[in-house]
Amino acid sequence: MIRIHTLLLAVCFCIVSFAVHATQITYGLEFRLQYVNDQADSRLQLGNSYRGWVTIDNSILTTDGKNMAGAVSAFRIQMENIIWDLNGATPHNEFHGFRGPDGLGSFSPGFDVTTGRITNLRGGVYGETDYPFVDFSSDTRLPYDWTGSACGANTAYCGNSANAFSTRNALGTFGGSMMVFEIAEPQTLLLLLTAMLGLIVYRRKRGTAFRTRSRH
Repeated sequence: MIRIHTLLLAVCFCIVSFAVHATQITYGLEFRLQYVNDQADSRLQLGNSYRGWVTIDNSILTTDGKNMAGAVSAFRIQMENIIWDLNGATPHNEFHGFRGPDGLGSFSPGFDVTTGRITNLRGGVYGETDYPFVDFSSDTRLPYDWTGSACGANTAYCGNSANAFSTRNALGTFGGSMMVFEIAEPQTLLLLLTAMLGLIVYRRKRGTAFRTRSRH
């Protein structure tokens, strides 16, 4: 007979395996405002944090590299009421396309993958007439490397500073740091936590029963 704790461990293993092999993976984006070149809106303050996310086919994680194209199914950045959303139809949606490894109008921005994780974005996102835009791996305080030498063969829109951003929109012209972090799927987390909780409860009950028998 299979023992219960062994079964629960197997369930945990299956859930983790499912998460690893899931087709889509979502990464969060955080843009921290560190400098302002031109302020057009009083809401623009140093230290402001703006968020976004990108959902991509996880096949891109199988090979490490810089400025790689990926199959993006969802993408969104919001800075105050300004939105770039690949699938959005909101009144303030400014999305018109990506800058990426294939140049203007790429199917995705460029992704840096290190040890199986997306660590940085390159290229950018833009609106109609190329405005408003957000450029990734871009710091306007630094010289821009138009040769793209930092990205090797994938040179289009490589940028000049990893994990940085710059933007020009109705709020003004500004930039700062860009953080990329993985977001676990809620359903996967719930299943994993449920299985782990079941294992903990079982082991505690088993320990209590053992101590009760020991007293007798």
